[in-house]
Amino acid sequence: MPLHMVRVDLSEAPRLLRFPLPVMDFGIVTEENNSFRGRHHNQIEFCVRMSSDDEFAMDTVGETIYTNRFPHVFVKVDGPLHEYRYRGRREAFFFIYHSSLLPKFAEAGIEWNPPCWEIVLTPRVMDCVRELTALLPESQERGVADRVDALCWQLLLELTLLRKNLRKAGDPNEEKIRRIASRIQLHYKDTPDLDALIQEHGFSRRTFFRHWSRFYSRTPSQMILDLKMKEAQHLLASDSMPVSEIAELLRFSGSAYFISSFRKYFGMTPLQFRRKRNGFS
Repeated sequence: MPLHMVRVDLSEAPRLLRFPLPVMDFGIVTEENNSFRGRHHNQIEFCVRMSSDDEFAMDTVGETIYTNRFPHVFVKVDGPLHEYRYRGRREAFFFIYHSSLLPKFAEAGIEWNPPCWEIVLTPRVMDCVRELTALLPESQERGVADRVDALCWQLLLELTLLRKNLRKAGDPNEEKIRRIASRIQLHYKDTPDLDALIQEHGFSRRTFFRHWSRFYSRTPSQMILDLKMKEAQHLLASDSMPVSEIAELLRFSGSAYFISSFRKYFGMTPLQFRRKRNGFS
């Protein structure tokens, strides 16, 4: 099967926004029995090698040999000689930036040392690839390059998170604690039943609080109160909602308890806060 590549150049495509990481080129490739020997001048290419008939990919960069199972990411940058050869069919998606953006990637914490890592093709990764592939026929239309810039950054974010998560052995207790914290964040207005959450995730109270304190400086009760007070601030910025309705919305047992809690938290009553926020003495 001959090399099949779709590659589009975005250098002159109209952009409506000034995204800090503009993509130069992107595309897809399906190939077999192919080889490369050369250098990648003035570019940073992120190649998502999604599948292959071969079990492994072998790349030589300078004097270092990298061997990876599929799927994986390989980052090709300006530098040493890069060589690879393979016979089986391979499918990949790639996007390329100019090498002048290296400092921006470093500031964002994007690493590629070593320049490759094995990944899982999660639904989020594949959604990005599908959306980007669908934009290939429209690459020169207004606004498309802006979408490509944003989607490639989202894809790179997912690939980087996979790298950081997969190379570190998962802590099952951390995963459970963060899952509980996510539930609290989502349902804080209803004051979640903490004992039920603890039991649901297989902790004793003592073990739960020991693990919780490893990851959060606030107790669950403090987190819930902070979230309620933050939302109360937002609601009080408008004159349209009475204090009694805010208390009910945030599931306080009554207006008096809400006012007392708010005064203790902020050093003023809700109405005093509202007057101050709206410029009244």
